[in-house]
Parts: sequence; structure tokens; C-alpha cells
Amino acid sequence: MSLNSRSWRFAAPFAASALLVLTACAPSVTINEAKDANNPACAPMMVALPDSLADAKRRTTSSQATAAWGDPALVVLRCGVSVLGPTTDKCVTVNGVDWVLRQENTT
Repeated sequence: MSLNSRSWRFAAPFAASALLVLTACAPSVTINEAKDANNPACAPMMVALPDSLADAKRRTTSSQATAAWGDPALVVLRCGVSVLGPTTDKCVTVNGVDWVLRQENTT
């Protein structure tokens, strides 16, 4: 057995532990899950979400069927919310999907 082989077996578990510690330090975005967040229709959408929107990187979130991009979070998504009725909030359509834009104070 060579020295390199023994060193690698010792270093590999340590490297994996160090990676977990570094990853755990990244803050997640606290988002309250929607009432119907466990709806099976949310799953295909959640796995298809992009890693970034414009220049905003996707972040981890605290709740099921939620997503956030940017630091601080510029875009927050919650699947499973009740269908909205008529609104005076700004609406946009992106790739055939209608979105209601709401600005909230995050101070």
C-alpha cells in the first residue's frame, strides 16, 4: 500500500465533512409554505425551476414547494397558493405563464 493511498482514505471523509460544514453556513430564505404546498402538481414545476433568474442565483428555502432567487431575495415563489381573483396588482405573462407581481417591504 502506498502512502498516497492511505492519505486519500483519511482525507476523503474529512473533505466530505468540511464540505457539509461550509454548505450549512449558507443562509436559507424563510418562506411560509402555501396551504396546498403538498399538492402533487407542484412537484414537476419545482424540479424544473432554473438555478438563476437574470443575474439572481437560486437559494435554499425553509419550506416545501417554495423557491427564492437573489441575495437579498428578489423573487420568491410559492406553489399551492389559492387561485387569485381579480386584482389591481401588476400582471405579466412569461412563456405562457401568468404572474402577479407584488412588492413587499422586507425591512
